[in-house]
Amino acid sequence: MSTPRAVAGRETGPIGLGCMGMTWAYGADESDADEAIATIHRALDIGVTLLDTADMYGPFTNEELVGRAIAGQREEVVLATKCGLVVEDAAEYVLGRDGSPYRWQRPGLKTGKGLCAHPDHP
Repeated sequence: MSTPRAVAGRETGPIGLGCMGMTWAYGADESDADEAIATIHRALDIGVTLLDTADMYGPFTNEELVGRAIAGQREEVVLATKCGLVVEDAAEYVLGRDGSPYRWQRPGLKTGKGLCAHPDHP
């Protein structure tokens, strides 16, 4: 059995669910919100408590989808979300930065401790 770890001061298991592909990248034009929410619910059912998302995945649609999926269960989930990196041109994959205060607000997700700036990747 793996030892739990702490993320942002909250205990979570060793395996998390990355949610990016549910709304952005990897054929997002074929994404199915109901299937994505069912996947998140199944992950929670089998003990996954760490979910990873970001405002740039969509943009914003991934966080909105995760928020809908965890409604009523928010306190059971360790939610890691990143912000500050923005898609300026999806077709050419041009990324930019925006650290303005509104990007740090996450209605419905009630984040705080699990919110971090998206890292630079040259």
